[in-house]
Amino acid sequence: MIFTALYFAQSVIFGVGAIYSRLLLVIILGGSAVYFIKVFLNRRYITNTVKIWTVFLLVNTLFFIFTGDFNNISDFNIYKTVLLNFLPFYAFYYFAKKKILTKKILLLFFAIALPLFIMQFIDSLTTLQIERNREDVVSNAIYIFIGLLPFAFFFKNKLLSVASLLLIWFFMVQSNKRAAIVAGIFAILIFIYQTFFVSKFKYKIHTFFIGLFVLIGVTYVGIKVYEENEFLQYRMKLAFSGDLSGRDRIIDTHFNTWYYSDSFSTLFFGLGYNSSSRLVDLAAHNDWMDMLGSFGLFGLFIYLLLWYYVTNEIFTGNWDKNKKVIMILYLGLSFMASQFFRWYCSPFSFMNYMILPYLIANKNEPIFITNPSK
Repeated sequence: MIFTALYFAQSVIFGVGAIYSRLLLVIILGGSAVYFIKVFLNRRYITNTVKIWTVFLLVNTLFFIFTGDFNNISDFNIYKTVLLNFLPFYAFYYFAKKKILTKKILLLFFAIALPLFIMQFIDSLTTLQIERNREDVVSNAIYIFIGLLPFAFFFKNKLLSVASLLLIWFFMVQSNKRAAIVAGIFAILIFIYQTFFVSKFKYKIHTFFIGLFVLIGVTYVGIKVYEENEFLQYRMKLAFSGDLSGRDRIIDTHFNTWYYSDSFSTLFFGLGYNSSSRLVDLAAHNDWMDMLGSFGLFGLFIYLLLWYYVTNEIFTGNWDKNKKVIMILYLGLSFMASQFFRWYCSPFSFMNYMILPYLIANKNEPIFITNPSK
């Protein structure tokens, strides 16, 4: 957990590319490989979700080995990020099954990571403003905050949840990244839903007013910030007019090259690992098109199965209601990421390998031990 926080805040602590960050990556992936074996040595741990998670990881590995360009740093970085999103899942799933990964551990990670990520974002934003000699810049460093949103739901004290969500959303607005802002609003709406309809705390009237306060406060602050930020207004107008920051061009080029390839093997197995970067010099900003273009119909089918089994988790088992809300949030954020930037090789992989295994390993155990309202 500490290694994860240090790795993702490496630019603040070590500096990008420092030997310490590489060492942390080796420790995280190496330790995860050990627990990969431990999970598969215990048949009780091997669910359909674990199986398809493994199949998807193996497909990515094989395609990287046989169709990737080892001289292309982009291919290597994409695969490294895929490993970071998927391989540690087994370690944290094992820890969750053994009751080592608990709510307290998740909140400890959140408490360590949030201030580090804030410093990292401010440093990134300041650097961009200096380099471009302008105030209106867009920083991709904000994407890592999306992965922190589900952690805020684990506080028993709803005021701490509110403070955490609003703090994250504040920096999302400062980033001018439209997808991040929408993700933050989605998380806040899920929190309000949880407060109004799910919470069973003794003093439910208190949580009701907290939810009402958040709804009014976010609406007011959101309108005020939007009115005062001309650059954000400009970007939102572009979005409503159909401007997708070049994503439409990437998708069209990728799809047309795949579809008109006149090759059965290309249609079925795709153009090769990370093919969009060789077509438009940019990595794919949409998982679904990337799976179709790079891995073909075969890869897209495996990706659909992955989504089917992960989503199906929410319909199986006797879920604790609060955990179910967090799972809905996780799925919503993941789906948005798959549409507008990346999910399966996301910049916030800790959400995939910490939140998901914790939720599905012990879905029926309550997060909050309270007396139900009478």
